[in-house]
Amino acid sequence: MSKLRIPELALALTSCLAALIIAELAMRTRDPVPYMQPPTRLAGDAWRELLHRKSDIPGLAYELAPNRQKREHGALISINSYGMRDDEPQSERSDMRRVVVVGDSFTFGFGVSGDETYPNVLERLLNERSGDGQFEVLNFGVGGYATRDEVLTLRYKGMRWDPELVIVGYTLNDPEIDPIQPLQQYFQVPRWWQHSELLRTMAWRKYKWDKRRLGRRDYYRYLHAHPRKWRSVVDGFEEIGAMAREKGIPALVVIFPETLRRWSPYLYKDLHHLVADTATQKGLHVLDLYDTFCAFPAADLALSPDDHHPSRLAHELAAKAISNWMAAHLPGSGA
Repeated sequence: MSKLRIPELALALTSCLAALIIAELAMRTRDPVPYMQPPTRLAGDAWRELLHRKSDIPGLAYELAPNRQKREHGALISINSYGMRDDEPQSERSDMRRVVVVGDSFTFGFGVSGDETYPNVLERLLNERSGDGQFEVLNFGVGGYATRDEVLTLRYKGMRWDPELVIVGYTLNDPEIDPIQPLQQYFQVPRWWQHSELLRTMAWRKYKWDKRRLGRRDYYRYLHAHPRKWRSVVDGFEEIGAMAREKGIPALVVIFPETLRRWSPYLYKDLHHLVADTATQKGLHVLDLYDTFCAFPAADLALSPDDHHPSRLAHELAAKAISNWMAAHLPGSGA
C-alpha cells in the first residue's frame, strides 16, 4: 500500500509546486508589490546621488558619504569629511564643548539649508549665550534611520568626540526597523523570500492585518504596539543610557510631534507619554516639543501640507527649546 502512495504523493507535491510557480509568474506579470521589494541598482541612479553609501559598521545598512555635495529640494546639502551634514569640526581644539545629535531626516534637516537645521541653530544659540565660541554641536542625523541605527551611529561615531551631552531626535516612525522606504531598500541585503512576488504579497497582507489589529489602521500606533519594532526602541534607549552613564554625561530624548495633524485634538499624546516614560526608565532625560510647537499653527511647522518634515520655524523652535533645557540642566551652557 505504501508503494502505491509514493507516486500519489509525488504527483500531489508536483502539482502544488506547479501551482505555486504559476501563481508566482502570474503575479509578476501584474503590477509588482513594492513592499520589501529588492532594489534595482542602476548606474547613476537617484539614491546614490543622495549622498549615501553602504556602511561598514556592523548592523548599519548605510550612512552619509564624506565630502559630497548636492542641491536637493531647494536646499544645498554638504557632507563634511566625517560624514556629517555639518561644517568641519574643530578637531584640533581641545577646549571645545561638544554636543552630539543623532536622529533621522528631521535631524538631518530634509528640505532646509544646513545652517537652518536645529543642531546648527542650537550651536549658534549656545555660543551667543556663552560668548566664548566653545560650543560645537555635531549633527549625525541621517534620513531613514530608526532608533536602532542611531544607537550604532552613537556608539561607533558620536562617542568618539567626547560629548558632554547626547541628543536623540525622536520621531513617531522611529520604531520602524524594516526596510520599507526606498532609501532603506536600496542599501539593504534582501532576504531570500523578498525575491518572490507571492511571498512579498503574503507579507504585505500580514502587515496590513497587523496594522489594523495592533494600530487600528494607524501607522504610528501600529509601530508602538508591534512587539518587535517597539522593543527596538526600548533596547535602544537602554543602550544609549548605558553609553551615557559610562561617560558620565546626560542623554536627552527630544520628541517631535506630528505636524500634519491638528493640535486639538492631538491624536498621539499617549504615544509621547509612552516614549517619555520609557526613556525616563532607561535613565534618559526627555524634552517633548509638543507644548512648544502647539503655540503655533501646525501648518507653519511642516515643510508643506503633505510633508511633515520640520520647517525652518520648527527647527528654530526646537533649537531654542533645547538651548533652554541645557541652560537649566547643564552648568555653563546658558545665561
